[in-house]
Amino acid sequence: MKAISKLKDEARRFEQQEQWDKAINAYLQVLQVSEAGEAELELPLYNRIGDLYVRLGRASDAVTYYEQAAERYADAGLFNNAIALCNKALRYRPDHLQLMRSLGRYSLQQGFISDATHYYLGYAEKQFAAGDVDDAFAALDEFAETSNDPEIRELLGRRLQALGRGDRAAKELEKAWHLRRAAGQEAAAAAVLDEIRAIDVNTALLLEQATLEPDPFATVDAPAAD
Repeated sequence: MKAISKLKDEARRFEQQEQWDKAINAYLQVLQVSEAGEAELELPLYNRIGDLYVRLGRASDAVTYYEQAAERYADAGLFNNAIALCNKALRYRPDHLQLMRSLGRYSLQQGFISDATHYYLGYAEKQFAAGDVDDAFAALDEFAETSNDPEIRELLGRRLQALGRGDRAAKELEKAWHLRRAAGQEAAAAAVLDEIRAIDVNTALLLEQATLEPDPFATVDAPAAD
């Protein structure tokens, strides 16, 4: 195989001549060498190949490379780049739902909680509508585990209950209850407990008993001196 520098020169020359398919082939050879560990991987090349596929009118192929670029930028901790590439891909494939889930994941990693909520919930709602219930729940569970947000646990529990999955619904609501109590949100915790009681009385009783037991981590006053 030719040296990377020569392949890049060829690719640029093909671009100047608007021979997009030949430019793509040259860049793909560069990636092949890099991915084999024989040279440093240049992440912008994935985006460049995607752009060239757009010029050829091959949107699906372009999105494949934009996604690969986003994944590799995310692996490198460059979440803003990953987010930008996913949004770019969505312009060409708005029906590609996995991009929404990826945007939720990358937004959460970057600390953009509002954006993450928008993308995760949007993805889940579309999957519910499409009848892919298990995948919708998997996305919500991923979001709940990563964000540690009781509201997401409550949403997940209510969805499960609405679909007749009471045992799992109670478990999700119990997790929300613990999170609310740990945050000192007693009124919200009490409301969640009421929801649990409507699903599983025994679980609700156990949680009520737990609230009555003394806190083992509470500070104990020292006995007064004689």
